[in-house]
Parts: sequence; C-alpha cells; structure tokens
Amino acid sequence: MAALGSVAQHPNEPGVHHLHGDLCWTIDERRVPSMESGDPGDVCLGMWWDTLEAALAALTQGSSYRYDPILQGIPAFLFEREDSTVRLSLVASATGTEPVADWQRVPFEWRDFVEEVHDFQARLREQLRMDGPTRLPDDWAARLSKSD
Repeated sequence: MAALGSVAQHPNEPGVHHLHGDLCWTIDERRVPSMESGDPGDVCLGMWWDTLEAALAALTQGSSYRYDPILQGIPAFLFEREDSTVRLSLVASATGTEPVADWQRVPFEWRDFVEEVHDFQARLREQLRMDGPTRLPDDWAARLSKSD
C-alpha cells in the first residue's frame, strides 16, 4: 500500500514562488526518505505535485519515470511499472549521491498509487483554498485549476 499525505503547508516569504511543507509518503508503513529539499518537513510541494503527475503520465504510457532533484545528498527517484505493480527505487543522482540500498524496486499497487496521488492533490488543493495565501503564485493557480 502506498500512502501520500500532506501534513502541513507553509508559504515562503511574499514574492517567492514556492510552497513548502511536509509530505509523508509511506509504502508498507515505511516512510520514503529523501523527499525534502533541505530540513525535515521542508518539501517543495509544487516540485512533488509536478513529479507525481509526470510519473503517473509516464507509467500510464508504459514508460518508467526518473526524477532527479539534483540536490547534494538526495538520490534520484525511479518509478517503474510492471502490470498492476509500481516499483520505486532511490538511485544514484547527477550530484553523485549513492543509491539507497534498502529502497530498490520497492513494490506497491498501481491503483493505490493513482488513488493516493489524486487524493494528495485534492487534499492540498482544498488546504490551499482554505488556509493558503490570498494570492497564489501563477504556477500554483494553474495547478489548482486542473481537475483530478
């Protein structure tokens, strides 16, 4: 079972076009490591929104998807689909970060992944509408205008 959950969001200072918060992704009760762009709980929510959408699109088409945040100390994320199973691997990144040994080809159900990505987006969309800044950056306005 794969589960995504936005725990909190907090916009950076005005003029900064990023929204950061905590995003907890668990697979079989194990939290996926290295999602943060800095400190624990400091996940770039837009980056992960876009990454998860791109992964869904690629996997739907039968392709794998690799996301490399190109941040020192953070591995790349490789998504592969085999029928009804998705496999996540944390692999070597362009910055030289080594693969994470116990996160190689970790399986979870495709339908769970699709459902959790859409649920994450719906929850975050609602949270931003209720508690977000009064004016969202244009890239966020575009994300939120899309339906699940």
